[in-house]
Amino acid sequence: MIFKKGNSVLSGGLNNPVMIWGSLFLILSLLAGGAFWKSAQFQQAGRSYSETAGDLRLLSQQMTTQALSATQG
Repeated sequence: MIFKKGNSVLSGGLNNPVMIWGSLFLILSLLAGGAFWKSAQFQQAGRSYSETAGDLRLLSQQMTTQALSATQG
């Protein structure tokens, strides 16, 4: 049997260093994956926000030049 008491890799619970380091590695990798996913989301949101701001700035410049040319013409 794999789960025989004493000599299995998964037996011993928190007294077993394999279980301790395995669970620590799992938790850390999940945390790192979540942080990477969030940073990618924030970068995407920031890029779309800056693109929208750039579009609005261009639009306001065009409207200003059109208004100036209309008043001067």
